[in-house]
Amino acid sequence: MKMRKFGVLLASFCALMILASCGGGNSASSGTATGNNQANPTAPTNEKANTPPKEPIKLLMSKYTNGMTKADFENFYKPFLDKKLSGISVEFINDDGLEKQFAAGIVPDLVTAGFAQIPSVTKLDYAVDLTALAKKNNVDLSKYNQVALNGAKIYSLQGQLNAIPHKISTFGLFYNKDLFDKFGAAYPKDDMTWEEATEIAKKVSRSDGSIRYSGLQYSNNIAVFSRGVGLTLVDPKTNKAAFNNDKALKVLSVLHGIYTVPGNEWQAKILDRFLAGEVAMIPWWVQDTFIAIHAGKAKDSLNWDLASYPHFQGYNGIIEPSMETFLISKKSAHQDEAMQVIKFLTTDQEVQSLVATNGNIPVVDVPNVTQVFGSNFPEVKGKHVEGVLKSKFLENHIPSLYDDVATAAYNKYTQQYLTGALADPNTALMKAEEEANSKIAEALSR
Repeated sequence: MKMRKFGVLLASFCALMILASCGGGNSASSGTATGNNQANPTAPTNEKANTPPKEPIKLLMSKYTNGMTKADFENFYKPFLDKKLSGISVEFINDDGLEKQFAAGIVPDLVTAGFAQIPSVTKLDYAVDLTALAKKNNVDLSKYNQVALNGAKIYSLQGQLNAIPHKISTFGLFYNKDLFDKFGAAYPKDDMTWEEATEIAKKVSRSDGSIRYSGLQYSNNIAVFSRGVGLTLVDPKTNKAAFNNDKALKVLSVLHGIYTVPGNEWQAKILDRFLAGEVAMIPWWVQDTFIAIHAGKAKDSLNWDLASYPHFQGYNGIIEPSMETFLISKKSAHQDEAMQVIKFLTTDQEVQSLVATNGNIPVVDVPNVTQVFGSNFPEVKGKHVEGVLKSKFLENHIPSLYDDVATAAYNKYTQQYLTGALADPNTALMKAEEEANSKIAEALSR
């Protein structure tokens, strides 16, 4: 209602300004306002009054490879931009990805990319350093989640700020209350270590008739799990794999402890199994789980809740933050306008509140975030989202352009160890490093 009243006042103000620019309502030149031009076609024309409104500056936005789609942008961000940001329009061009657009001679003004993609976008010589643009356009960087903002700087590689985050994806520990009740075990609590979670898993890894219940399962992306200790995969100075070390051994020790709980051996499709009521606890992406439950993928009787994501003993944060970011082209003729779009989408309270309603962490403080978090999904009402929101993040490790190559080798061989195909963790890490270094050398020789 306040916005409607504001719009009426603004329209009235604009009308008064047009009248004033025409010299008042009593002059011959004010015929457009009084209808006199129709009665006297020879009356002088007021060229200023007849000048068509200035077209808004049009910006093109795209994505790097994955993440936000055109449908996401048009359903989520565009309505706010059209409603609140005058003089600028944004068109999200197709979902082919940035490199295909470059090949077609298209260079979008803005790009959205996951934080791990920032180095690759930077390598394409696309991204401008946003530090000066932010200052020029009065973007107060101190208002942002500083761990996320520092992560964007770290992934810019050269000490610049090539990207600004617009939302933070996070994890929670989802659990099946009925299974805990069935086996007489206490529910998981916030701020647990992985070792504590493993002890709980022992109490709910059971068989009941023909049904086998797993206590705690994790996905096969061990590299993501390893971000809980800030594991560097590739030394950016030498371009050599760097994960055959104590941090990686700590990660594998924890996971090995989880999967050697009797009846809790690793299995695939853990989200599906949780939603089917076969897994007591899964650490999983919060928004993805909310979406899956809302889409009806969970059995009707699933009685679930969530706690904060467990952390490694000796670490004061749960994991490095995952975030989606915005970048601006060096070649854009409208960098200031692009920065105004970023400023609006990352600091406007209504937009950032919607980020929270969809199960992501806002990048700036939002009033009553606990009340609105996940509220786009009716199934989340009454759930313990406070644990997710109070979780602290670790600082991001220094990345490399070859992290993806190293991740593939790391996941491949660590999973072989955890499923028993390899006898010991040192052999797994040695084989992973050898393969990663070989693939990196191939990439460097191209």
